[in-house]
Amino acid sequence: MNDHIKPELLARLGLDGFKTGPKTALQIPSSGIAHGYAGSQTLQSLTASDFMSLDWHPLTHPDASEIDAEISVLTNAPHFLHLNFASPVKLYTENAPVNAAVLSDGYSVLVSKRELDQPIAIVDEFARGLLLSIENAELFISQLSASTDNLPEIPRLSSDIKLWTNKLADAWLVDEINKHLETDNAWHHATAIGMLIRLRDPSSAEREDLLERLRTGTFQSDDAPAQDWIRALTEPEYTYLEQATLVRIEDTLFDIEEILTAREQSVPKWYQGALPILQHRDDIESVINLLGFAGRHTRLRNAVAYLDERGQELADCLDPLLVDADDVYEDEQLHRASMINPTDWWTQPGREI
Repeated sequence: MNDHIKPELLARLGLDGFKTGPKTALQIPSSGIAHGYAGSQTLQSLTASDFMSLDWHPLTHPDASEIDAEISVLTNAPHFLHLNFASPVKLYTENAPVNAAVLSDGYSVLVSKRELDQPIAIVDEFARGLLLSIENAELFISQLSASTDNLPEIPRLSSDIKLWTNKLADAWLVDEINKHLETDNAWHHATAIGMLIRLRDPSSAEREDLLERLRTGTFQSDDAPAQDWIRALTEPEYTYLEQATLVRIEDTLFDIEEILTAREQSVPKWYQGALPILQHRDDIESVINLLGFAGRHTRLRNAVAYLDERGQELADCLDPLLVDADDVYEDEQLHRASMINPTDWWTQPGREI
């Protein structure tokens, strides 16, 4: 048995921007389940009924647990599976699904294992999911997560960005933009453009020029080239930026969980890793804001919601009276972000205390 899903299958399912982990069998216990009884239910009759009033047996699978999904089987007809997720889900199949259905709550899926004649994928709003497939009458599950491995990158932008910033009198922002350009990575280039739009601090002369153009009716936003650029991207390029942002969201969430665990375990100076987390969340905001000019931000707003819930818990712990995290409170990026997003968790520690 091949433990990994081939990329060609993901492409056929419309999931080019995803990767899978090893596939492992779902174990259904021999006791308490009526393996020899098929029951009279059908997928259609179950979805139309109060199916949760029936007797469902919970199962465990490591891939499901890792993404906060729950799996159960109908005790008198164990070929029916109920998968419940932490956020609304979407079903991906090669052909019209006669073997699975998303329920009206949007968070759960019913699957008929007996009729599962093709692999199916279930993906939630956080770009996490499960891929189900049948081999030798046994159900296998593998975890899905966002990836840019099989996606074409967008063109390099360093020359354009430097052209947009060559008259910028904001030394701090120019330096930060150059750091992102040094990575030679398309997502970091998009971050630089987003920072240019969100975090610019115009000089006094630039402010006077802006006021004069507003008075004379000759105002044109300095952000116009960057906005035109994001609106001109192709669909594969939008997909790359969205998936790359989802990867950053997942990585930042992992870092938050690690630092909160360190705090719970009373690790000395656990907060020393907080600043990069807050900065990374602000970088994500710059890219989401940039994609908003092309109307491509809704999916990412939904995906970042859980990250922000956990991030708020971290922000609540960064009380300047309790922790000595001066690098957080004095950071220029967070200070500027607090002027734009004053109520968001990652900018709160950056406020002037």
